[in-house]
Amino acid sequence: MKKNELHNLIRQEIPQITYLETDSPEAAEGEFALWEVDDCTIMLDFADNKSDCHTIQAALQNVSRKITFLNDNKNAIIQTLHTEHPELSTENMRGVYVSFWIENATEVFCDLLVSSDDWAMQAAAFSLEDDNELIFNGLE
Repeated sequence: MKKNELHNLIRQEIPQITYLETDSPEAAEGEFALWEVDDCTIMLDFADNKSDCHTIQAALQNVSRKITFLNDNKNAIIQTLHTEHPELSTENMRGVYVSFWIENATEVFCDLLVSSDDWAMQAAAFSLEDDNELIFNGLE
């Protein structure tokens, strides 16, 4: 798939994206809205960008559902973080970076970094499994 075709498909299927830049047809990077803040970095890496348009479209729809899940479950993310690190303030917590590894239409893996100005340059790492199970991976 050509870079411009991929851009158009990404914008069509992931309306949360506010800015998109692609260096290659295998990856796309940009910004999107997470928790009402529109400057969270997003990275989309495709294992096989030579798939047909419908397969890539289905994968991007899966990415969009995961973004919706993250937006809808900020409180669960806060609770998980508070359980693991009660010393961290979750006020002003924001999404910093979300990376998606797109293996195929159904296997989409997501890593999330969140931070706060109060955390002295630390970030909390999470992964979102296929079944939307949220896993805390520690502080970076």
